[in-house]
Amino acid sequence: MEYYVNQRQMKAIDTGSIEKNGIPSMVLMERAALSVAEYIMEHFSPSAGRICSVCGMGNNGADGIAAARILFLKGYQTEIFLFGDPEKATTEWKEQYTIIQNLKIPFVFFQDSNREYFAEYIKTKAPAAFIDGLFGIGLTREITGTCGLLIHELNQSGIPVIAVDIPSGVRAEDGRIAGAAVKAEVTVTFGRKKVGQILYPGAEYCGKLIVKEIGFAPDAIADAGYDAFGLENRREVCGYLKKRPADSHKGTFGSVLVVAGCETMVGAAVFSAKAAYRMGCGLVKVRSLACNKVCLHQMIPEAILSLYDPEKPLDHLKEDCNFADVIVFGPGIGQEQYVDEMLFYILTETTKPLVLDADGLRVLARHRDWYDLLTERVILTPHPGEMSALTGKNVKEIKEQPFLCAKDFSNVSGSVCVLKGARTIVAKKNQPCYINTSGCSAMATAGSGDVLTGMIAGFLAEKHPTDEAAMLGVYIHGLAGEYAAEKLGERAVMATDLVEAIGPVFRELESVFLSEME
Repeated sequence: MEYYVNQRQMKAIDTGSIEKNGIPSMVLMERAALSVAEYIMEHFSPSAGRICSVCGMGNNGADGIAAARILFLKGYQTEIFLFGDPEKATTEWKEQYTIIQNLKIPFVFFQDSNREYFAEYIKTKAPAAFIDGLFGIGLTREITGTCGLLIHELNQSGIPVIAVDIPSGVRAEDGRIAGAAVKAEVTVTFGRKKVGQILYPGAEYCGKLIVKEIGFAPDAIADAGYDAFGLENRREVCGYLKKRPADSHKGTFGSVLVVAGCETMVGAAVFSAKAAYRMGCGLVKVRSLACNKVCLHQMIPEAILSLYDPEKPLDHLKEDCNFADVIVFGPGIGQEQYVDEMLFYILTETTKPLVLDADGLRVLARHRDWYDLLTERVILTPHPGEMSALTGKNVKEIKEQPFLCAKDFSNVSGSVCVLKGARTIVAKKNQPCYINTSGCSAMATAGSGDVLTGMIAGFLAEKHPTDEAAMLGVYIHGLAGEYAAEKLGERAVMATDLVEAIGPVFRELESVFLSEME
């Protein structure tokens, strides 16, 4: 498991290590600087050209100064650009500054008076690489003016940038850009990854993210806690998968009721039902409009059908719900009044795990008083537009702060919230959030969400807790997207391909599991 911290937690780790455990700040700084310098020494020889470190007045800048000094003493040609007022610099920065003066390492103060010099320097000196030590995780203001110009020149140079801890201008809390930000090729971060390095756009600005241990005290790390977590690799996922007994039958693996599909969106019901079956579910019943009978029989002959009349939406709903271990509600079902009646019945008269998606979310959003009926047995799977309907926040705000939005909604509603996006967030009330890192742009296609809904339901049918089922469903959904994109190319993937990729993905996971056992 990977653990992601926010700005406050990372500062607590640093402070706890220094003040409670007595680890000198300069010791941590030297190890951080050495980590950056070692990466450069592994990838750039002294003959490749000069290394230019661009540093602010905080401890992030002091790290950058120290990294340049270590490289200088290893035979590299280094130069340091300093931005800011030395009178306002940290104590550690002043100590590092004194050292480079004593060693006569070249440095230049970058100010309004010489703001054109940096662009000229890039053209004439053409450094092999830059070290970005302008701002760290403590940045709270917008970057503008001369510093914004410096960052623009860095990004336009085409020269590799290695960021110290976090690219300058990326907010550690949520990955937002503070007016301007350095686009790093590599970011060497310390102790733990920050939430803002995982979420977009921050993740893109970080480039390759490398975590280095620099000696933080274990108890300081434990005391600080973490804001979010992620699955580190496929081996870790294998630990969650349940063994399928040799003497099992279709009832062993649970049953799913999919309430989905209007006359014009029957495909949504097909995708969810097929995905649940591909996940290993024993039985799937599809409850849909009678007009969808022929299509459903042809597309998913394995499914049991329960066809209803929209004039009598509650007929046989009790029997259908009693049949299932898990209920899926909403994909392509439409937003007519009879849909409201069925959803209200399921929320009030059943206690089984419920995955609520698509039109089901829109219907729920019309009845804010129903939010009191939500508990952790309910998994909501909104995209930003649906989240906007549920919360009243605009889509722009949700996209800018998906982590906070999902977390807040789950805390208020008590449900498990799966906020879909480039980094899908799984939030459970008063718990650290899961941030998904699998998947690719190929998954941005119609029906992809319906597939995810069925996949989550498949895990619920295996009796996984709701938050765990959501996490695993999202992760393996991403793996299916990666597999399909590798086979077909990212432009050509359709929802059908995601369903068909589930089997090969599980086969690969089983291979990993067996190799681990050996």
